[in-house]
Amino acid sequence: MSNGSSTAIKNIYLTSQSWLGLADSNWHNTNNWCNSILPDEQSTITIQSSANYQPIITQSHTIKNLIVTDGASLRITGTLALQGFIQAYSNSIHAINGNIEWKGNALQHISGLAFQQRTIGGFILNNNQGASIGDSILVRDYIQLKNGILYTNEQ
Repeated sequence: MSNGSSTAIKNIYLTSQSWLGLADSNWHNTNNWCNSILPDEQSTITIQSSANYQPIITQSHTIKNLIVTDGASLRITGTLALQGFIQAYSNSIHAINGNIEWKGNALQHISGLAFQQRTIGGFILNNNQGASIGDSILVRDYIQLKNGILYTNEQ
């Protein structure tokens, strides 16, 4: 029997690499991160839409992986260096005035779908195993091939 009410439970798991956005949008402000720990090059970052503020990267920062959940966003005006992957919803990353450096040690797969207008400012490849573009991405300012082969797959 039911009295007409129901309860829904949603579990949210926070790790030291979870963006909370409690203070402001500054990526480098430790008060915005779970446990007040700024992520490092081994961190897998999760950005959720429930954050009070969505992050903005205005400087350079290196992480391992980036996960942007449904409804969340990331703005990049500095440089984000990635050693692993990006998992993000369509148009959730605004990097038209920012740079992405692909700097892993295994082949990295790149999708333009995650980026607003499928556009980034600067594209830096620094991965001896290379990177593969799976669908179109527009690079507005420059492409720098420091290390590795860029597989365009006719994109």
